[in-house]
Amino acid sequence: MAPGVRATKRVRAPQAPAQRAPRRPRPPTKGTQLDRMTKAMGRRMPVAVAEGKKRPHEPVQAAKFASEAGVIIRDNVPVLPHWKLYKKDDQHYKNFVGKLSGRLAINTNDKPTDDACTDVMRSGVRQRRYRLKQKYFNGLSANEISKTSPVNCMSDEQWRALVAKWSDPKNMKHQRNNAEPSTDTHEELDVVEAFTSCHTSSKHGLSEPAREAV
Repeated sequence: MAPGVRATKRVRAPQAPAQRAPRRPRPPTKGTQLDRMTKAMGRRMPVAVAEGKKRPHEPVQAAKFASEAGVIIRDNVPVLPHWKLYKKDDQHYKNFVGKLSGRLAINTNDKPTDDACTDVMRSGVRQRRYRLKQKYFNGLSANEISKTSPVNCMSDEQWRALVAKWSDPKNMKHQRNNAEPSTDTHEELDVVEAFTSCHTSSKHGLSEPAREAV
């Protein structure tokens, strides 16, 4: 370097921040606890319903019965306008019970158990219908309502039949007459929330067996 010439400090060019590798997709978790329990027991969890009851008395059985039924209804059971349509075509009920029996040991020859399956399906369908109406119908103008089914388990024809029921003036008047004069927004409990509510004490909270079940 020549005398009298000041050395210049090299400035490193800024480096681009290292990019993180994309996250691996999270594996599905629905039913994994039941799968582990089934593997540990070496058989499907039995479901026993006492005479006059709508759900199993054992908290773990009741929780799994409710949660598995809810998943099957959301994924596989079309929401029809009236419950009598399920009675007219019992294939929907048979499909529901068949899938539920694949997850739990369901004895449909036992009347209390069969009645419990009917009740949980009817309750689940009613809740599903309520939520679909809240999300895809209420507050929307006629041209904003979807003409095709927004859910995979329903055909476009089934969806249009449901929208026709909601749009019927007689049904809308009936809904207004039955509406409670409240400014609060209420949603029906899903099957798991209903189970939690039934097993929660005002003094002790959610019971330990029920907490483990959910």
